[in-house]
Amino acid sequence: MTAHLFVINLHLSERVMGVEVDSAIAHLDELARSRGYNVVKRMTAWTKLITAVPGGKAQLKTLVTGVHTRVDNFCL
Repeated sequence: MTAHLFVINLHLSERVMGVEVDSAIAHLDELARSRGYNVVKRMTAWTKLITAVPGGKAQLKTLVTGVHTRVDNFCL
């Protein structure tokens, strides 16, 4: 078994009535694919979201402690 290090960029957005975001997310997926990344549509992630307001600027930090999914014959 080989261990791998994964770097995860997490995009979090709220769906708001009247605002169409699906095409924007599809565009981001296509950019990732064009740069050689795999785009997984269904996965489970164990995360903690940590909010802070240092200096009056809102921040959201994400701590990902585990992720699993299946891609073809592979379990990640």
